[in-house]
Amino acid sequence: NGNMQLIQDKRNRLGYLYRCDATKCKKQQSILKNTIFENCRNVEKSLAILAYFCQNKTISEAVKDLKADEMSVLKHYKSFREVCKKISEQQVYLLGTGGKAVEMDETHLFTRKYHRGRQLKSEQTWVFGMME
Repeated sequence: NGNMQLIQDKRNRLGYLYRCDATKCKKQQSILKNTIFENCRNVEKSLAILAYFCQNKTISEAVKDLKADEMSVLKHYKSFREVCKKISEQQVYLLGTGGKAVEMDETHLFTRKYHRGRQLKSEQTWVFGMME
């Protein structure tokens, strides 16, 4: 059993791949295996879209500037959001450590048509906020 080593390979579209360093093993694998870019046809375009996502650019800005297909950019943004969600769910955030105070507040927002009639659930929104 050998370890996978990163090697340069000009025949590979990215110029690199992983190859097993065991003498009799010929196993190779893409550097994109088990990443969100594994099934991408155009990795360079996907990385450019990722850069726009990280800069909080809108989808329309990415489409216009990168001359990319809107559906493609939408799918990329969705997958990037899913990765961010998974990472944030694994993180533990502690507020108020070191003797710092934490302020919390909530407000109930609602609207009524012409300020009359019964209030609908769809018109109600609760907003919570915290600040350290």
